[in-house]
Amino acid sequence: MPAFDIVDTVKKYKKIVAWGAGCLFEKHYSLLDGKLTYIVDRNSELWGEKKNGIEIRSPEELQKEEKKEDCLIVVFNVHFEEIVSSAEAIGDFDIIDIKMVETFFQYSRVSGKALTGRNNLSCPILVCAGIHALWKTNGSRKFIDGQNDIIHRKGIETVEVAPLLYYKGCDRKNPFLIVSVNGAYQGVFLLKQLLCKITEVRGIIIHSLYYNHSILKEMLKQIKVQKNILYYLHDYYCICENRFLYRQKTPCLDRNGSFNCLKCDFQCKQKAIYVFHKELFDQNKVKLIAPSQDTAKRIRQFYTNEVVVIPHLSFREMKQRETRETVKRIAYIGGAYWLKGWDDYKAIVKRLQGEYEFFCLGECKEKTPMKEITYVNICLGESSNALNMIEALRKYQIDIVYLGAVWPETFSFTYYEAYEAGCFVLTNKRSGNICDQARKNGNGLVFENLDEAVLWLKDKERVTEALTNMCKKIDDVKADETFWEYFC
Repeated sequence: MPAFDIVDTVKKYKKIVAWGAGCLFEKHYSLLDGKLTYIVDRNSELWGEKKNGIEIRSPEELQKEEKKEDCLIVVFNVHFEEIVSSAEAIGDFDIIDIKMVETFFQYSRVSGKALTGRNNLSCPILVCAGIHALWKTNGSRKFIDGQNDIIHRKGIETVEVAPLLYYKGCDRKNPFLIVSVNGAYQGVFLLKQLLCKITEVRGIIIHSLYYNHSILKEMLKQIKVQKNILYYLHDYYCICENRFLYRQKTPCLDRNGSFNCLKCDFQCKQKAIYVFHKELFDQNKVKLIAPSQDTAKRIRQFYTNEVVVIPHLSFREMKQRETRETVKRIAYIGGAYWLKGWDDYKAIVKRLQGEYEFFCLGECKEKTPMKEITYVNICLGESSNALNMIEALRKYQIDIVYLGAVWPETFSFTYYEAYEAGCFVLTNKRSGNICDQARKNGNGLVFENLDEAVLWLKDKERVTEALTNMCKKIDDVKADETFWEYFC
């Protein structure tokens, strides 16, 4: 069977309808410029208006006007599954996520022949990634690439699969997969096509089951696993679909760190996700891999399976020769997002304006940037001419990095980038692995609340003393190889 082709697929539909007229439409509509018939949106105030020259209508127009075999719905909304449910209530339409269209275009430029040109693969390690790991702008992607490099150096092949969010309305049981072999993109295939190529693997590494449930379940039925199955805890999706432990901006944990599941209106869905994962872990003797004890202790509240603590990265600690006579530059690093502590950082800037120079090193989508903050674009891809994070931290001579995540992070690449650049880390007790590492490595301060952080920053003498006493940084940062013992 030939690989799925997005261009040919788009061409076969007589009409293409966008679902969602928000910021994702603004950002990505040009991918299908000239091909969109109209937009549907739940917001009745937008009906009859136009966006970029395209009319906005009610979703019910689909039921009145369109034949399901002639129409493709393209979702311009982060809540893909919710839109799918709404669309299915209207009709049995084919539906695809716009980020998948973008990703497909990106990967199709670097296609390979390793899968299509072979009858089978000789006992590779199967790497199952969620859709978020397809975008090479995040820590998950960096980690997966580093780990795959280790596997390749051991002389073992990797087959990486991730779900394509393209649903055939008449055939939801045959999902599509984006497939890479040894890092070379192969194309998009039906699950049954992949299972014809792979019958036995050395082991399986699961990096996320986000939108991946039925796929993995079917693979485990048909593929023989020689060694082990490792499930990496990049987030808390095995506990709840609200994988960052927030439900509508309300934390799933109380002040003592205990779960509020019994009080949550999402309880039934949460229980279904937990039951699915428990059955999966128990039946297949899956080993859960946590980056720290902080993550492990939360997972152990739900699962009795083996939880192994393996740091994502290894590094060499070294003394920092530079001493600081004055401390004046503070930077928020990474995407400017409330879960990462962006709102708290802006509050700090307002309360301490004039006392420090403030920076944001990373993507910020806010329409009205703060004049007190210097915004710096950071290289997140191979083709960008911008500085990478470590280069930017050094160039702008950042003294303190603010990593104030409001959810218990399982892992944070930005923490290690700050450490490698020799910066002092300011965080809070809610930040999970970040506060764990800052305490363990002695390169930062964990504060109880925002007031405490501001009071400390106002005391310039204490701040300078703390940074001078740290006097260390790390280098030779790379993916930790401990995991390999499960595949020897």
